[in-house]
This record gives sequence, structure tokens and C-alpha cells, in this order.
Amino acid sequence: MKHLTKTVLFTVLALILYSCHQSWEDHYKTQNEALLEKKLMELINEQSDLSLFASMLKKSGYDKVLSANQAYTVWAPDNAALASVDTSDMDDVNKIVRNHIARFSYPSSGVQNVAVSMLNGKNVHFIQKEEGLVFGDRKLLKEDLAVGNGILHVIDGMVTYYPNVWEYLSSAANVDSLRDFMYSFEEYFFDERNSLIIGTNDQGQILYDSIIIYSNELFDYLGNLNHEDSLYTMLFPDNQAWTEAYDTISTYFKYSGSVSTDTVLKSEADLNQSSITKFVIAKDLIFRGNMTRDELLASDTLVSTGGHVFRDPASLFASATDSTMSNGRCFITPKLNYSTDVWCKPIVVEAEHVRGRIHDRCQLNNRNSLRSWLDTAISNSGYIEVSPISASAQPVVTFDIPNTLSTAYNIYCVFVPPNVNNKNKDTAELLPTKIRYSIEYLNANGNSTSRTYSRPALYVTNPREMTKMLVTQTAAGVPDPFRFNFCNYEEELTTVRITLTNIVTNAEFESKKFTRDMLIDCIILEPVY
Repeated sequence: MKHLTKTVLFTVLALILYSCHQSWEDHYKTQNEALLEKKLMELINEQSDLSLFASMLKKSGYDKVLSANQAYTVWAPDNAALASVDTSDMDDVNKIVRNHIARFSYPSSGVQNVAVSMLNGKNVHFIQKEEGLVFGDRKLLKEDLAVGNGILHVIDGMVTYYPNVWEYLSSAANVDSLRDFMYSFEEYFFDERNSLIIGTNDQGQILYDSIIIYSNELFDYLGNLNHEDSLYTMLFPDNQAWTEAYDTISTYFKYSGSVSTDTVLKSEADLNQSSITKFVIAKDLIFRGNMTRDELLASDTLVSTGGHVFRDPASLFASATDSTMSNGRCFITPKLNYSTDVWCKPIVVEAEHVRGRIHDRCQLNNRNSLRSWLDTAISNSGYIEVSPISASAQPVVTFDIPNTLSTAYNIYCVFVPPNVNNKNKDTAELLPTKIRYSIEYLNANGNSTSRTYSRPALYVTNPREMTKMLVTQTAAGVPDPFRFNFCNYEEELTTVRITLTNIVTNAEFESKKFTRDMLIDCIILEPVY
């Protein structure tokens, strides 16, 4: 009887426990089903501690986004974190909202260190630390509130918004000159085809989860400063530093139209001078990678995205103050310590290049020096062989010289010796030659003129080695730099030309003291710094 009673009691107890378990299971099932029917916006509205964030979502239109069927994860700052936000500033509101929402679901389970791409494109790290889960620089107060279109986490403050380099340029103080120039190239395009329709507003206008295509021509040359997946270090000259650099550099880009009486030509020349000077200042301010001050000061060389090699990076950044960006680091400097070689570089015109080259009383043949004992000394592994068309002909070759600046240059012509292909050639066959030079240029009034350099004793080649002949020198052989009144930078019509005329006389030629053959490597213009 006792045994029977125990059995009955056990059965009853089991039935009760089963009934309770089933009841709780049904409760949770019903609860989960109810949650899955909800959307994130509805859930956020139900959280009393998220009322400020909810109002910002409504103001920005992202309440519609979080009510759609696409999956999102929201890390919502509580009311205490948003108390000081000016919700009338829509730029600020949008910035905050987009910095706390990500596409797709990111539950806390299994999180170690996940880089989450937010709606604004910023990467924020979701990390499991000893003290618990952290999103960016904020702790989670609530986690994994799941509904039908995503997950809600509540955090104890706003995630710090780090602008990228390009965004920082838009708001940084005292860099208006740099900003005005670089932002003058920007364009926006609305990509309607790839934008998602999320509903309509109170006026019946279609609302998009918009895709805006941003374009800036400078990015093609200098780097995509607005990309979050690329790292850059950029130097910002403040307005004073920019003005000082402009005043110095602009003198090198004076165009002939500036002295014209034609107002249209003068205006065009002034505009060219201004725009090119600004580009020259800006093009070497950007470097790849996120480099700290210590790293920059310790570097021997630094290569800009514009291609210039800085030999003393410390001088650029010594006086600069830096700030952390989402895609690198920015430095603002009160003085831009550019050396002249940043914008004024040597000009090399290869003789073997056909464009901009004419000849008279001779025939030209392009030669390759790759197998020559002098290949390492010959520019671009090529030269031209100039031969007279008759026994009495004195060859003439003219070269266009592009991209000259309004400054002084030492001008050289480089010759290849006759034994270029045979180092052991009979010395009796190694004859020098003599040259006269003429430089065509624009005078101070903007008119074409020329200057001749004709000193037979000076302009003689060495037939046994490479000859780098200084064209611009005095009768005593002292360097006499040639100063151009105007620049010819990026001009369609070249205004600077150098003509080489062989001046070996018939008597010199017939006596075999000199040859009229010329092997020309290149023309070099070296700026006088």
C-alpha cells in the first residue's frame, strides 16, 4: 500500500512538473514569436531609456529604415549619453545615428574582435574583453534584444566618431585655403538604380536608403582620402603657411599672357598661374599609411602620393600638431617647409624621342645602348646618331623643351662617344665634333626671340667618353644660368627650343681633325636653386 502511494505521488509530481515546464516553454515560445513579429524601431520605442535616440531616428528618417525587413544591428546610446546633443543640428544627428547602426545581425555570442562596418562606412570594433563586451569605446548595458529584422544592444555612451582625412579637412580650423582648393573638384551623383526604396514621407515623397556617388578628380592623382579601408597621413598647411608657399611658388609659374594687353589672355594666364600653383602645393602633402609623429621624425625618406621623395621628413612635421582619423592621421603645420626641388625639377629631353624634334641637312637614326659598355651612363638606354647628308653639310637638330618654369637653369647637352659599341676602337677613328647652340624663348614682352652660344673652343666633344657639355656658360667657361621670363608648363604650344648646329668647317672635316657625325643622348635643364 505504501509502495502504491509513493508511486501515485511520484506520478502526480511528474505531471505537475511537466505541466509547469510546458507552461514556461509555451510562455517563452509565445514571447519569442511576439518579438520576431516586431521591428527594431518598435522595440526601441518600447525602451524608456532610449527615447532620445528614438527621436533622433525619427528626425533623420532612419525610423523607416529600422522598420523595414532588412536585417540591422543597433548599438543604441542611452538617454544619459545623448543629453547634451543638439537635436536641431541635423548634420550632427545624422552623423550620430549612422555611427550606431550596421547592416546584418551581430549577436554577442562568439564575439572576440569583429570589425563592424557602420552605415557611415566607419569600422567600429565589437570586442570581448575581460570586463565584458565593448563596442568601440563603450560598454554594453543590454545585449541581444532580438526582433524580426535584427538585434538591439544598449551601450553606456556614444561611440566616438572619428572623421576620415577628407571629412576632417571640411571642418578643421584655419585651413580654408587648402580646403577651398581641394573641395573645388568635388561632385555628387545620386545612384537611384542601386538605392533602396524604404517608404514615403508625410508629403508622399519616396524615401530611399540612398546611395550617393561622390567624385573628386584629385583622388585619381593623390589617393582616395575619403575611403575608410585605406590609410593616409596628410599634412595640412594652415592659411598663413599656404599663403607663404603660394607667394614663393607662384613666381615659377608666370605665363606670358600675364603681360598681354588682351584681357582674356591675361585673365587666362593669371588663372593658370593660380590653379597650377595651388595644385603644386597640395599634390605632395599626402602619404600612404598611418604614421605617428615619432615614425615621421625618425624617417630618412618619405614618398608622397604625388611622387616626390622627401629627404628630410622631420623638417615637414616638426612644428605640426596631429589628430587621429578613422583612416589615418592628420598634421596641421604653421609653416610648409618645402624645398625648391618639390616643384622645380630637372627637365630631361631624350634625343631619341621623335615628338618635338626636327632636323636639317642630316639623317637621324635612333640607337639602343642596352648591350653597350656605356649603357648605364646613357639616359633611357637610347640616343640618336646624326649623319650629314653630304660631304659639305653641317647637320642641324632642334628639340622642343617642354615644361620650363619661369626661373634659371643650367642647360646641358649630353653626347655619346663614337666607341659606344666598341670600347677598344682604334683611337685614330675617335674624332671630336664642334657645336653651336641657339635657345629660342619668350622675351620680357612675351615675344619670341633667341640667344646664340657660339664659342668653338668651348663646345667641343670628348670622343673617348660621355660629354656633358654646359651650354649656358661665359666665354671664360663659367656657368651662366639661363633665366626664362615665363613658364611653359603644361602648355600645348612649346615656346622653348634648343637648336644644335654642327660647325666643323670643310677644312677641319677634310683633314680628319673633326667629324660632323653627332651622337646625342639628351638635353638636360638643371634648375639653379
